[in-house]
Amino acid sequence: MDEKLFKTIHERARLRILTYLASKDDSAAAFNEIKDRFAFTAGNLSIQLRNLEEAGLVEVEKTFSNRRPLTNVVLTVKGKASLLDYIGEMERMFENLR
Repeated sequence: MDEKLFKTIHERARLRILTYLASKDDSAAAFNEIKDRFAFTAGNLSIQLRNLEEAGLVEVEKTFSNRRPLTNVVLTVKGKASLLDYIGEMERMFENLR
């Protein structure tokens, strides 16, 4: 796995976001759902999502519902594959400890 991508995923807040999205049937969640689930501030979540989006791990979709802005976050195919690679690498590291 690319070292830069590994570091992007490894950061605790970003790892939590990715695993949460991966656990959902449609790999998507509303911005406020993620914010509330992990007690992030809007600013902190925005920064974490920007990092994940720049790495191609998530897509941020902005729409309107009843004239209110709605932001959804979707795990990309690359994001899911990268998360699984990350988990595999972590499992191998832990296995070496045993």
